[in-house]
Amino acid sequence: MSSDGINRVNLLRNFYQAKESGSSSEMVRELQQIKNELKIANDERAQDEEALTNATKSPYLPDQKFYKKDVVFNSLEETKWKEVKSAEQVQKEVEDNFIESNKRKLNII
Repeated sequence: MSSDGINRVNLLRNFYQAKESGSSSEMVRELQQIKNELKIANDERAQDEEALTNATKSPYLPDQKFYKKDVVFNSLEETKWKEVKSAEQVQKEVEDNFIESNKRKLNII
């Protein structure tokens, strides 16, 4: 951790201690100190995890971390709508689905 990080943590500790200086019992003060340390740790972790860029918090899908364009682009699922089936193929699919669903209903499978 750099000196800036240490200074920031010390400032947060001092801030939380000053904020809760009027606590009545020792146990309450200790629990509040533990709570404050957890807040500080969570803030530090959140700051380290997310690097700030132009794409951070962008509403557009291509800017998101999880979006992988090469996985979607020209995949079978994406280009499936272009396929035109003949009437015989459609009828065969319908019959196959009907037979399969009836087998499941009758517990033959």
